[in-house]
Amino acid sequence: KVVLSTTLATNATVEGKMGRIGLVVIGGTPAGKLATENVVIVEGKVNIKGRIIHDVDKEEVRRAVETLVSRVDSFAVSGQASVRNPILEQRVKAVIQSMCDLPVVCGHELVSELGYLERTNTAVVNAGLLPIIDEFVKAIQKILGEMQIQAPVFVVKGDGTITKIESIKNTPIDTVLSGPAASIIGAINLTGIGNAIVADMGGTTTDIGVVKEKRVELSPDGALVGNWKIKIKSAKLYTYGLGGDSAIKVENDEMKVGPERVV
Repeated sequence: KVVLSTTLATNATVEGKMGRIGLVVIGGTPAGKLATENVVIVEGKVNIKGRIIHDVDKEEVRRAVETLVSRVDSFAVSGQASVRNPILEQRVKAVIQSMCDLPVVCGHELVSELGYLERTNTAVVNAGLLPIIDEFVKAIQKILGEMQIQAPVFVVKGDGTITKIESIKNTPIDTVLSGPAASIIGAINLTGIGNAIVADMGGTTTDIGVVKEKRVELSPDGALVGNWKIKIKSAKLYTYGLGGDSAIKVENDEMKVGPERVV
């Protein structure tokens, strides 16, 4: 079999070079910074017990989506307490799909825990990574086809496990921190050391992780990548936008290094 790791998702997230994402939030925006500026709000509410307090209006959703559809590549949908009852997110998603062929990601599809801001940004980042990882999958399949390699293909996920390459086309966020997770696993196997701190400097980021008793230490709270806290199963890593290819700029007599790469 062929097993790959990739830093594409991590780099795109850290550098802010994801696709253009339209975000539809239901009932109000979460408190905190959102991973996209293309945001519209529609009425609707589910309480903490999952009861629908206020249903969405499909015409209101349609009007809101019309303001975004011509300037985005994908959509994310998020509503407060949607993990207790996802029906409002599902109804908004259905309206968007009836209007265009752009991919749509709902918060409840990726995260099953409360935490409105983190769940929303997880959906936004996943939506923004869809075109990037789609190109990656197509390129890998093309290259393996040209080389006449017919083995099954897997990709390392951010927690160090592997999954079939086809599955990441819908959940590319699973590959965030794939590269450094693979590096930690490699360090465990190559050195045989049971407890260590592993620093992986690539072209765009430097990632620092911990090995305990020959196992990758996992983060109980998701991953902090660049400016965004995202709820995924991942190695416990500290990721910085500083790598071997980091651009050095002087602004107002101060030196700035990264997170952009030298072109």
